[in-house]
Amino acid sequence: RHVQARQAAQQAPQRVGCLAANAAELTQKIQLMASKPAKMWPAKGVFVNEPGAWPEPTKVAFLFPGQGSQYVGMISDLADAYPVVADTFAEADKILQPLLADALSDVVWARGAYSDKEIAEARLRQTEICQPAMLTADVAMLRLFASYGVEPQYVVGHSLGEYAACVAAGVMSFADALYAVSARGREMAGVKVEDAGRMASVAAPFSEVESVLAEVAGYVIAANKNCH
Repeated sequence: RHVQARQAAQQAPQRVGCLAANAAELTQKIQLMASKPAKMWPAKGVFVNEPGAWPEPTKVAFLFPGQGSQYVGMISDLADAYPVVADTFAEADKILQPLLADALSDVVWARGAYSDKEIAEARLRQTEICQPAMLTADVAMLRLFASYGVEPQYVVGHSLGEYAACVAAGVMSFADALYAVSARGREMAGVKVEDAGRMASVAAPFSEVESVLAEVAGYVIAANKNCH
């Protein structure tokens, strides 16, 4: 495929590529190309190859997200469009049936007993559901990309995402990873202490968070510092 693409690029005067989240954004970028000089395009996410140029193959890395990235309805549009995504969730439902009282896909996609979105959201926040749900979504995306020939040479996972990275690397099977995160989630949910406390996720620079917390009475700390 790469050789064919390179040959096509050599025959074409120029090749232009851009990313667009929707038709409106694509229209804006086409208008940009029509009205602005090419040197201004990269700053707006539009990229051009010089005539005859084609980049050498590059290595691909996948970063899998972890707990906290979940939301009701996640990748449901992809499940409707691509059987491999729906089949991955159906596989997880079957594997976890002896371990969970609820079908994972019902909670994630607010169906059946969880058709009320607020009830589904409350259930999805619970660790024993959230962790296998995120793993399943990660693996579903992995399989979807693979169906188009996009496979990573490197994999890494953020927190819980490490289990998906292990599946991608062939270290664990999908079933074994589901068993592991399901057990992990149940044990975490089963911890009973006098004061379980509360957690809030804040999108702000660490220095700003610390300055605000310093004004709060009681024991409040920045316990998890995520950055990129």
